[in-house]
Amino acid sequence: MRADRKRIPEALEMFKDRTLQVMADEWPDPDQITRMAVDFEIVSASPVPRLGVLDCWGRVFLSEAGYLNAWSLEGIPGIPEHHAVAMEIVPWKQAAVILREDGALFEIPIPSWVDPHPGERRKTFILDPPLDRSPRPMGNLITEYARAERHPGSCAVDLAVDHQGQHLVALESSGKIFADSPHVDYKVDKPVPFLGCSLKLYWDGSQAYVLDVFGGLKGWPGGTFHIDLGGFGFPWHAVADMDFGRGGSDLYILDAQGGVHNFSNLGRTVIDPKKMNHYSPHGLLEKEIRYQRKPVSTFHRIKMVPNDISFYRMTWNFGIYYSDLALDRVEPFE
Repeated sequence: MRADRKRIPEALEMFKDRTLQVMADEWPDPDQITRMAVDFEIVSASPVPRLGVLDCWGRVFLSEAGYLNAWSLEGIPGIPEHHAVAMEIVPWKQAAVILREDGALFEIPIPSWVDPHPGERRKTFILDPPLDRSPRPMGNLITEYARAERHPGSCAVDLAVDHQGQHLVALESSGKIFADSPHVDYKVDKPVPFLGCSLKLYWDGSQAYVLDVFGGLKGWPGGTFHIDLGGFGFPWHAVADMDFGRGGSDLYILDAQGGVHNFSNLGRTVIDPKKMNHYSPHGLLEKEIRYQRKPVSTFHRIKMVPNDISFYRMTWNFGIYYSDLALDRVEPFE
């Protein structure tokens, strides 16, 4: 729709089906990558693992037997001018909150969620399924809640949750971060303009980190953490996302081609990036890292399983893969 407004009717036909098959069984053609799946959350850990997946339309799908079935068939308003970019489960609302690229927030009820509290055994909270699953507008986090001005030319790219302080925090592509209260300051010193891609907060909101697309990591309330990605020297946007493991003591960085880099205490590398676990979209371990020296953005999001050493990765094309570091096992998620 963005590339050719004449094809808007054709694109809208894609959204009439209630079920999307999990795709990306092969490496997608770089010229045909469909940026549809923008974020996901773990909504059930037991007895059956389930994920909630957000598409750029603002609809939420639940994974079932290798398919993504619509939980909310209605998307957010504003398409195609502004699309959804991120989603977070907010326990005190018993809902998932969707962030639109202009900073607008929408909440949608969810069927369950996994308590990510560090140091405790993960627990799935099952909720009564509501009848009304349409996204409800909450206002604009940047301009209304934070009472700030958007940086010209920038857009919102990620959303994070301060669980103890019960705050929502958004990342702008300019590298600036905004809380949903003008009295809460998450200002990052010297943000890198138009390169921010991922935002993560500690459970108690005491520390926030912004990752840029070249692997640079900046923190609030101050400080810059340099992570050397093994001397690859990416000349293009190579880093896609990050997440904390073990309550914040480990940081996992996902690059755009599926490589996962693990750092302990945001410093010492505990897995050599040159020998890191790198997998093809089939879920097979690759002995050699065959990075393409051009901007191919395939993998997009990583989610650590709370209180575990396993994670899920997702591609733009709805490909979802599960990795268990303890068992050295990787498989497509079904």
